[in-house]
Amino acid sequence: MQIPRCLLYCFIASCAYAQESLDPSSPYLSGNYQIYYCTTYSVHISQLLQSIWHTIAEALEHLEAMGPEGTPLYNSFFHKADPNKIKGVLSRIAAGDNIAFQGSLQPPLIICDDPSVPAVARSWGHAACQHDPLAHALWGEGTHAVFLCQNYLRNKRVIPSEKQCVGWNRLSTGWLLGETQWTVLFHELVHLYLGVPNLVPEIRGIFEVQDLDSEDAVRNPPSYGFFLANMKAGCKKFRPKASLRAHGRKLSDNSTFDVDLIAQDHLIRNETARNCGDLCLWGVS
Repeated sequence: MQIPRCLLYCFIASCAYAQESLDPSSPYLSGNYQIYYCTTYSVHISQLLQSIWHTIAEALEHLEAMGPEGTPLYNSFFHKADPNKIKGVLSRIAAGDNIAFQGSLQPPLIICDDPSVPAVARSWGHAACQHDPLAHALWGEGTHAVFLCQNYLRNKRVIPSEKQCVGWNRLSTGWLLGETQWTVLFHELVHLYLGVPNLVPEIRGIFEVQDLDSEDAVRNPPSYGFFLANMKAGCKKFRPKASLRAHGRKLSDNSTFDVDLIAQDHLIRNETARNCGDLCLWGVS
């Protein structure tokens, strides 16, 4: 369900007073999102969420005002796709809608990989972070949880900035917009709220993302990530020059984007559904 803009802004304003709790056995609340085992990072993650919600509000206004011909930003990542599909995903993320899981509706969880916590050390998320040393964040297919690996917390790129936009300098292709903590977190939330089967494998390279057709773009979380990151950074150009598209770096080359369980080893994917345990339900055991 799409949120009326007036209610969305009220929701965002109320979330500025997120509950503070650094007790690792209880969640830090940010809107309806429950943040577990992130200790002092909980405040930072809540601030990232609030920033994402504010940018979503701007994006919804952008989409509402957009005519049938689209806009350069929208057309670069979604082409001729029905904007109502994108609005629905963005609205659900901003509201933090409960997610169907094992016969009931559960709040979205954000769990940090703290192996000193026994429940975390036994979890599917910790196993997946260890499975790929480059992983930054994980979406557990069939769960209502996003798992943040230690690499995510160490990432020094935090918020998309204008310096990462296409055209900032002669070599800028815009791929760095997808490397920030902000974008990676939003990307994972798109997985949770997409509402349709994800594109498999997902397309992460910025050039390949821009070349997807409309049908695939709406099923590809990085398309949403680049769209919103460009808006957050205030970018004005979205398509690199042909020379850079031919020779520039791809986001998928040594990317710090997430490594989704859907693209992980078959055994880990299967174990996810069976061994979520309480970490999938509430984040504690």
